[in-house]
Formats: sequence, structure tokens, C-alpha cells
Amino acid sequence: MNTWIPLTVAIVSAVLSGLFAISARRSDQEAEKLRDLEQRNAERKYSTYEPMLELLREVLGPGAKPGGAKADAKFVERVSKFSQWILVWGSDDAVRTFHRFMQAAYGDAPPPVSFRMYGELVLAARRDMGYSKTDITLEHVIGQRITDAYTDQRTWDAMFLPEGDLFRKYDFDPPWTRTPAGTKDVNP
Repeated sequence: MNTWIPLTVAIVSAVLSGLFAISARRSDQEAEKLRDLEQRNAERKYSTYEPMLELLREVLGPGAKPGGAKADAKFVERVSKFSQWILVWGSDDAVRTFHRFMQAAYGDAPPPVSFRMYGELVLAARRDMGYSKTDITLEHVIGQRITDAYTDQRTWDAMFLPEGDLFRKYDFDPPWTRTPAGTKDVNP
């Protein structure tokens, strides 16, 4: 009878070990599926953001002609395509930021406001593509694009003024804060 106890314990231990091994294998498989899904999602986000950020680099870079790209069919097509896919693949923050960027563009925002919206869009893309806790600021984003970032008052304002102060200083009435006359405010 004394031999049954160790034998029973050994059998129970073996069965439990087998169950734990199966459970661990399933967890590993689930983790692998999750990593694959995250990788596909990251690739999709990159392919969504890359053409738009490249376009903005071209439009806002050295030698760009102000307003020249707006009439370009390629520009319109690329913005339209990005608009479609950011709604599917972008985070809520990125969608909101792109919306504000486009509304500023439609509203002929002054250059400091446009640069601010560009910087905000790049930061939203950065957070969306894997750096959710980034320490990079508007100074880093805008300062890379402008050679006189620290000596030009308008660029300094775009990088450092609080948003409301920037809008007031450059007399920009953000469309996303307006309610058409005679319309109930849908965002009380």
C-alpha cells in the first residue's frame, strides 16, 4: 500500500505537467498569432503613412512653391488615398489630427498654423506607429524642416506658443470650433 502513494503522486504529477505543457504551447501559439497580427498592422500603417508624409516633405521642403502642389492632380490623389486609409488603419488620435490638418489647409491657415498642424500630424503618426509615449516635441519635428527655426518668429511661434495663442496671434479661426449659424451645437 505504501508504494501506491508515490506511484499515484507520480502519475498525477505527470498528468498535470502534460496539461501545463499543452496550456503553455497554446499560450505560445496565441502570442505568436498576436505578434503576426501586430506586425501586419504595423506594415499596413507604414504603407498608409509613408506616402502622405513623403508628400508633405515635398510640399513643405526646401524649394517648394507655396500653393503649387494644391492644383496638382497627383497631390489631390495622394491626399484622398491617405484620407481613405487613415480612417481604417489610423488611431483615433491620428484621425482627429489629420482632420484638423486638412481643415486648416481648407481654411487657408497662415504658415505658422500650417506648420503646427503638420508637426501635430507627424507626432500623431509617430505615436500611432509604435512610439505611443514619445518625448519628441513640435520643436523636433518643425525644427528639422526650417533652417532658421530659432531666429524666425513665426517658426518659433509654431513650435512653442500654446495652440490657442498661436491661433489668436495669426488671426486664425479654427473651423473645428465653429457651429454654423442657425444650427444646434452637436458637441455641447
